[in-house]
Amino acid sequence: MDEKFGTTYNWLVVSLEMQGNYPEAFEWWMKMQALYKDEPEEAIQAFQAAYQSSGWQGLMLERTRRCDEASLKPNYPGPYFQGAIEHAKAGHKDKAFERLEKSYQRRESWMSLLKVEPGLDSLRDDPRFDELSSALV
Repeated sequence: MDEKFGTTYNWLVVSLEMQGNYPEAFEWWMKMQALYKDEPEEAIQAFQAAYQSSGWQGLMLERTRRCDEASLKPNYPGPYFQGAIEHAKAGHKDKAFERLEKSYQRRESWMSLLKVEPGLDSLRDDPRFDELSSALV
């Protein structure tokens, strides 16, 4: 109803990704980027090139690369939780857990989603996930 309500775009991308409908997920992800205008044009072009050459997994890898670069800057504001999701989706378990630990240490509010965030599903069978989950109680 409101084309400028970006949260809808995000959840649509997540839903399409979970269905394995990566072409449509990418299409909506790009629309979301155009709406938010958070990324410089160079980044948008890199995301497009990564998707065109390596599909959804390529996009995930490019996103993790950029997320890691941003987190190295002094006074990085976070959130580390989002970076954990990016790494988990890209198959980088150790990096995902590093990010989750930082998120936990910083008491990021996003940690309240740890047990239900679908982007972290690939981590749930790891003992570190149970340890972190129990630490939140």
